[in-house]
Amino acid sequence: MNVVDFHQERRRKRSPKAHIAIGYQLEHIFKTQNLNNFVLGDSSGLLLAGAGDADEAAALAAYAPVLETYRGKSRGKVFAKLASMVPGFNPSTMSIRSFDIDGETLYLCSVGRESAARQASLYRAITGIRRILKQTAAAA
Repeated sequence: MNVVDFHQERRRKRSPKAHIAIGYQLEHIFKTQNLNNFVLGDSSGLLLAGAGDADEAAALAAYAPVLETYRGKSRGKVFAKLASMVPGFNPSTMSIRSFDIDGETLYLCSVGRESAARQASLYRAITGIRRILKQTAAAA
């Protein structure tokens, strides 16, 4: 008879520090979804965590809040600026999702793959980030 251990830990890396744990979360999704870049930034454009090229991640985090609010020609200008800073950048391969935690708006930016995979990666990351922050707050 086979017994299934439902409490088996599936995560390979863990950290009690939230910023490191979130970095591990993004890196795992980045690798499994074969993304070009995966970035978490705050409302001022500061890079909080990321997976992929560090310079590209900083640029994406800086522009994510702007892209979330701009529309039309203004948004096109930001895309053009990003294309000059991120080699191979294409707006059709990017998704941004904002979410709030404790009154702070955070931005996840996923670059690469088809839209459905990017959307799934954003959802998984938001769920993981909320879990990590809840666990580290409870442990504090």
